[in-house]
Amino acid sequence: MAITITAALFRILIALPVFIIGFYVLVTLNPPPIPLTNDLSTILSNQTLTLSLPSHSNTAISTSYTPTSLTDNGRASIFWCGLLALACPGAYVIGKLQNHIFTQLLALDEGVKTVPKGQKLRFHLQGVRNLDVVAWINETGPRDTFMAWGFSVLGIAGITYASVVAGIQNLASDSVEVKLDKFLNSGGATEDSVFGSSSAHGSYTLESWTCQIAPLLLESKDATYTKAKTVLDQACRDGSNSRYLLLIMLPLTITMLLSIAKPHWFTFTFGAEEKPAWMTVKLEDNDSDQEDDDPMAGYGGNARDQWQLDSD
Repeated sequence: MAITITAALFRILIALPVFIIGFYVLVTLNPPPIPLTNDLSTILSNQTLTLSLPSHSNTAISTSYTPTSLTDNGRASIFWCGLLALACPGAYVIGKLQNHIFTQLLALDEGVKTVPKGQKLRFHLQGVRNLDVVAWINETGPRDTFMAWGFSVLGIAGITYASVVAGIQNLASDSVEVKLDKFLNSGGATEDSVFGSSSAHGSYTLESWTCQIAPLLLESKDATYTKAKTVLDQACRDGSNSRYLLLIMLPLTITMLLSIAKPHWFTFTFGAEEKPAWMTVKLEDNDSDQEDDDPMAGYGGNARDQWQLDSD
């Protein structure tokens, strides 16, 4: 039995993981960076965390979770890209399904006009029972092509933009260790001073700040340290994972684009291949009284033609 995967089915198989990844990005970022910022600001409010630096070991200094100069358009872009990844494949699949079912229902509604009044309900019930609910999977046409182009182009543009913005912002972020060392050596650090309360303390993204602050915390059994370290590590992982997810979505959307431009590249047949047309011709069994030296005698007039084709 041969199973054929068409380009249309292949596009739906691509839309499913993109949808799941987009949903996971939204849940992970949740959305950035306001709720997570508020959570950690509450945890670190009026608390003194001990930061350990090579040149300032066991230095107790208060640090604000959200520095004044924190800018995170890259994380926000990843969030919106996740929303786009969730909406586009969802709209593509649901749109195909709705259009297919709607077309059948519209034809059913037109057909019922010619049915006598007493038979209309029965006609409707029979028509609904006979709806083809799976043909939309391999259905192609102008609508499917337009939606697929829109899905892939928007996906590629959004993912590329978010990846570039997030990458540039993280690379441009300052080093917390360098800025903190300068802050402590400047002589301006007092008991009431808070690192991160001024734009002079460096410019960071949420990911770069949390990833760099977490290792500087001196280990302690204090509950505040444990809670702060946990949330800082989670914020760091979320930022990194979201960018990795973008890199996974990008080849999927590019493949989606190629499946429209070159659909024959993405049409696969699994299983036994169909026999050539000449092999499907049924042999005629004639009880002929021909000469015994004819090897084809008794098998019909078309047997010799098949035998010759096989020999060639």
